[in-house]
Parts: sequence; structure tokens; C-alpha cells
Amino acid sequence: MLVFEFNDAAIAVWGDSGLLLESPGVAILEPRGVTVGREAHRIARMNPRATNDRYWDELSLEPLDKPTARVRSNADLAYAQLDEIRRELGDEATDAVFAVPGSFDKEQLALLLGIARECAIRVVGLVDAAVAAATRAPLDGDLLHVDVLLHRAVLTRIRRDAQLTRTAVDSVAKAGLSALRERWIDHMADAWLTQTRFDPLHLAETEQALYDRLPGWLDELATADSIALEMQSGPKTHRASVSRGGLLGAVRKHYDRIAGQVGAAAAEGPVTVLLSARAAQLPGLADALGAAAGNAACSLAADDLARGVLAHAGDIRSRGDSLAFVTRLPAPAVTRPRTAPARRNGDIPDFPQKIRNVPISPPRPTHLLHRSRAWAIGAVACEIGEGPDGLRIGRPLNGTAEPLCSIYARGPRVLLENRGDALLNDDRAAALAELTLGDRIRVGRAGDVLEIIAVVDRDGSP
Repeated sequence: MLVFEFNDAAIAVWGDSGLLLESPGVAILEPRGVTVGREAHRIARMNPRATNDRYWDELSLEPLDKPTARVRSNADLAYAQLDEIRRELGDEATDAVFAVPGSFDKEQLALLLGIARECAIRVVGLVDAAVAAATRAPLDGDLLHVDVLLHRAVLTRIRRDAQLTRTAVDSVAKAGLSALRERWIDHMADAWLTQTRFDPLHLAETEQALYDRLPGWLDELATADSIALEMQSGPKTHRASVSRGGLLGAVRKHYDRIAGQVGAAAAEGPVTVLLSARAAQLPGLADALGAAAGNAACSLAADDLARGVLAHAGDIRSRGDSLAFVTRLPAPAVTRPRTAPARRNGDIPDFPQKIRNVPISPPRPTHLLHRSRAWAIGAVACEIGEGPDGLRIGRPLNGTAEPLCSIYARGPRVLLENRGDALLNDDRAAALAELTLGDRIRVGRAGDVLEIIAVVDRDGSP
């Protein structure tokens, strides 16, 4: 059984073995046809007038402002992406459970199921994404699940007794990833203009590069007070610096709007804020929402939603021809106090990346090893391609043919995006594969081998 995780930022498809593919919710609509998913995301900033990233958030049959002969509504764009995913899955396609955010209304759910039927996807279950993910949270008391989608933040209140039951859903429009990215991009562009007079938003190529590299810079600012930005434009390299405080100040009003909703929920009764992995990656958000709720926010792992669905497949799977929307599932056993331990004034708050009490696990992959050189793995992809002198690795590649593959981090996961004939542990790599320590990737005409490793301290800790 497959789990389709729907939101307007990206559709992720999970199986028993882990992540199978991830397709960004972006479409480029042109008279000759429509491009969706990863390829559309790669060139979106270079085609702004033809780009649409609202068709999942505004899923309906209402006509587009600029329809074409084949694409007349947001539903048509959704069909194009879901159909491409179905074809990409190929033989992997089987019975599917759709996990959807609480912001989807009844009409949108019905439309989504109709689109799935047209794409020959057999949907056997429909579940609220927040409730399914929360089954992986062994916390006492009521929960407030917070997810940040592309165009809105969604807050789902979940009552806990023997069951986890969705009791309310609120959304904060214009406080999604799109609005946050725009503010951060503007802040960084202003830093370049002020410090060097270089405007990275002046050219489509440098604007696209700015958006592509933003996740990596945000990762750096999660642990640093300031970082250096670098951008190549023609023969010249432009450098600027930004601070963590300035970055958080740029999105403060958006965070405050989400925190206001959290505070209103907490006023109705104690809740623990449970952040999706996507929301937990946003700098400073856990601090702001935990303060609004009056206790430390906790965060879920990227695969918790899929694991929750698979673990409760019997409760979610519909019987007969009718398909029920599941908003209640069995609650997990409590293994962690609802509130964080008391801290002394001045201590750094502890916002755990995973809330489960588990034995110490092997370190996360941190580097890509090739011919005695270790390349750091981050949110900005390491691209691997062949040049005249052999294998080339860069962020991105310059002066080299199209990349054969790329490797990057998404939260706790390290992913391989295969664009050619890369082999993973001597087998043909999927279009998108999750990597673990010790994995070996063989690429290029010479069959160069790259190995996934982790850099650790003397005691073996990351």
C-alpha cells in the first residue's frame, strides 16, 4: 500500500521501504503543454508569468484566468501532476491512502478523489494528515498540530483520550512557505544591494539561483548568528552577509499571526504544539509557537505521517465502495511528559527534532566521499556530472553538461535525484531514492564511485 501525502508545497509518495518520490506543487502552463513537479520547480523563477503554484490550495473547477485548450482549471493542473506521478510510479502503483491537510473542504476532497479515479489510482483510504502524524507522538494531553504549507499555515486541534480525535481546524492565510520565502529573499536581496549594489532579482537566472540556495542558507542560520552569502553573476562573485536576527525580523509579522492562533487555542485549554517536519525546519518558529502555548513545542520526523498511516492501515482502509474520511485514530501509549523540564533563566530551550524515546541511532549521513574528498551534504544540492576531465561535483555545476544526478538533504533525509543511469549499491537507482550511511553510487562512463559517509567526533557522536 502507498501513502500519498498531499499539500500544496509538494506531494510525497511513501511505501513500506520509505520515500518513493516527491513532486513540488508547481506547474508551468504554456500553449504547447504543461510542465509539472520537479522540472517545473527547477525553472519556475525564470517563467514567472507561466507559473502556477496555487492549484492545490485553490483546487476547484473554476476557470483559470488564462486557460489553454487542454488546461482550463486548477483541477486540470492537479490532474496533470497526479497523472505524471502515477506514470512515474509505474509498477510500484498499488492501493493508495490519501493523507490530506484539514484545510481541504468537502468539495475539494470529492474533486481530488475524482481526479485520482481518472488517473487510475485506486484510493482505499482517506485520512486527516495531522491525526495520522500525531499517532507517532507519545505525548499526554491535547495536541495542536501545526503545519506550514505553501500558501497557509494549518493548525489542527486534536483531543486525546483512548483516541486521537480532530476537534477543530484553523488556517492562517498568507503565512505559508511562499510568503516566508518572499520575505527572506527580499531581505537577502536588500543585503546585497546595500553592501555591494548587486541586485540578484534583476536577472531571472540569479533570482532562480537565490531561491534554489535559500534552503541551504536557512539550514546554516539555524545554528549560526550570521552567514556569508555568495552569488555568481557572469565573471564576478558578489558577497554579502545576513544575521539570524535580521532574518527572523523579516518574517516576524507572519510568525506572530501563527503564534496568535496558537495562543487562542491554548486559552481554550492546555495544548502541546506538535510541529510537522516542514514547520520545524523554519528558523525560530518552534520558539515562537512554544512560547505562545506556554510549553516547549515538539516536532515530528519527516516520515512520521507515512508511518502513522501504515501502522493504522486497518483503521483507515475503507470497506466496501464507500470511502470515509478518517479524523480519529487510536492514541499511542504515553512515554514522554507533555511539558518540557523546567529550565534555568538563560538556558537554551530544548526543542527536540524527534519526540520518540528511542535508542541512540547511527549518525545521519553528512558527506559525499569521492576520491579522498568529502563534500558536505546540505539543502543545496551537490550536482554530479561529467566534464572533459572526468567527474565533476559542484553547487551547482558550472561549465559542465547536464548533471547525471544530485544529492541533497531534506530535513533528516538525504536524497538522490537520478537524472541518468546512476547505480545505487549496484542496482539501477530510482528517479528519487533515500540514502543511508554506506550507500555507494556509481556514475559516469568511468564508473566513478561515491560513498555516503558521516563525519563524527572522537566519541562517535555526530
